[in-house]
Amino acid sequence: MGEGMVTVRDAGPEDAEALARVRSLSWRSAYDGLLSPALIEIATGPDWVERQRAFLTETPGRRALLAEDGDAAVGMAVYGPDRDPGGHAELYAIYVLPGYWSKNVGAPLMDGVLDGVRTGGYSRIALWVLAANLRARRFYERYGFAATEQKIIERFGHMTYDVRYEREVR
Repeated sequence: MGEGMVTVRDAGPEDAEALARVRSLSWRSAYDGLLSPALIEIATGPDWVERQRAFLTETPGRRALLAEDGDAAVGMAVYGPDRDPGGHAELYAIYVLPGYWSKNVGAPLMDGVLDGVRTGGYSRIALWVLAANLRARRFYERYGFAATEQKIIERFGHMTYDVRYEREVR
């Protein structure tokens, strides 16, 4: 990857395959040792292209960003209305291919999310992260997110311990 070669653009349902590919490959690396292999397999299976497409189209206001190095998708983010009541925005997912970790791909994605949230008129954004995912938690904390809640979440029949982070958007 060359310096400054990654671009971020709006993505839509037509980009579901690229979004799902980035998500799947990132999940397999980021959550290895943090989640059971069975859960990782379920969550990254071949039906994720259709799940991604449906996720983007089933609720108004959901938006996606795709980070690309040339023509190759290397990162993604999806955000929109908070699934918990309160009228805030939520970052549902932000993933970068392992070969692009710590190479300034996550930052432009997060900047794009925060700009989109501001433009959408939200004053606050939240996200959920695995409690054990310290790498991601440090990334969010560098962006001013603070932990506000902890709970056990059921994912595909498996229980995970998650932390909710929030921050103001100005």
